[in-house]
Amino acid sequence: GRAYTREEFEAITLVSREDGTRLSLADVAKVTDGFDENPFLARHNGQRCVLVAVFREGNQSAIQIADEVKTYMAESEPRLERFNVAISYWSDQSKIVKGRLETLLHSAWQSMILVFVLLALFLRPSLAFWVVLGIPIAFLGALAAMPFLGVTINIVSLFAFILVLGVVVDDAIVIGENIHSWQQRGVDPKIAAVEGAREVSIPVIFGVLTTMLAFVPMLFGTGHSAQWQGQIALIVIVVLGFSLIESKLILPAHLSHHARHAARRMLTFFTGEKATQTLTWPYRCFMRFHRWFNEMVERAVATLYQPVLDAALRWRYLTMSIFLAALAITVGWIAGGRLVRIPFPPVESDRVTCRLTMQEGTPFEVTARHIDHIESIVEQLRRDYRTADGTSVVEDILTSIGGQGLASSRSRGSQGQTHVGEVTFYLMARELR
Repeated sequence: GRAYTREEFEAITLVSREDGTRLSLADVAKVTDGFDENPFLARHNGQRCVLVAVFREGNQSAIQIADEVKTYMAESEPRLERFNVAISYWSDQSKIVKGRLETLLHSAWQSMILVFVLLALFLRPSLAFWVVLGIPIAFLGALAAMPFLGVTINIVSLFAFILVLGVVVDDAIVIGENIHSWQQRGVDPKIAAVEGAREVSIPVIFGVLTTMLAFVPMLFGTGHSAQWQGQIALIVIVVLGFSLIESKLILPAHLSHHARHAARRMLTFFTGEKATQTLTWPYRCFMRFHRWFNEMVERAVATLYQPVLDAALRWRYLTMSIFLAALAITVGWIAGGRLVRIPFPPVESDRVTCRLTMQEGTPFEVTARHIDHIESIVEQLRRDYRTADGTSVVEDILTSIGGQGLASSRSRGSQGQTHVGEVTFYLMARELR
């Protein structure tokens, strides 16, 4: 029969001999009549802990939720100290969003500066200023439209902004350069703005539309990847749309005025002619360099580019054959495996996880002994590896015995398995270590 009580389990016979010797379970083990609680233990930086996972839902902001959690922790800390209980956080995923946001801002500033410098060298500073202004205008327009599209500021949307950053001013550059060429011919600035924008309107509009259409299939994808692909497509399409509107309507209006002469007259009115000469000295120096630079570019075009272009046009079939051969070689490299294709290349992570899985049925104490050994090694790494200012490279350590996956932000983990455990620790950011 089956045993249900402690007495029945203790009476189970393990060994029975002919001489009457009988060995029961009570002789070799202690039977406890109670609930079978699956053992589990977690430690944060060597201290026993209880884990509480906080997730965002729907369109909630990860950064805002992280700030609210940290505020609650700061308010609760004095109250918990009376019970000798500390509160801390582990695996703040909002840092990733903040890092992408900082990357976007840095990339935007760098792009604006580079575009301004190059356009100022090849065309003129006022044109460069108005073209660069199209970057924040297009981005602000997309940010204003995001609530209506159901898109939040997250890792995927920030990646989309970074992706489109390199092409957002292409249409403005084409229109601005054409307006500048009309004004160089002596045409009235207002007429030049209208005619210059109209002359390239069709190629500019269709150039932007083709780029937008390339992302449309991502809106109708299926599966798990469709969720983030759709966000990327929406951001890219909206940013390019606002960029097209700005370059066709706002940019020509700005370029139709004599901004440089108006600014000089205003500066002279407030400071006087002598002060104006002093204040505009850097601009005059830049314009002298600008004229010299353009002369060098025109000379390079006449002596280098023009002969090569003439030869390519004269031997057009040979030119086409060379590029077709290069294309065939590239396709052959990919098809033959010489050029390895890795859709998602491995990226160095700041988090290291060591998982231990022993044979099923291994006692909790045995698993704990091995996990403790792994944790002691990580603690030794924390003491040994430090930066120049003495800060340890290992920042946080989370240990779990009887479960795995608790350190992951995507999983609630598993508990109650005495044969598994893990040690996870965070390293200092790559740029700091």
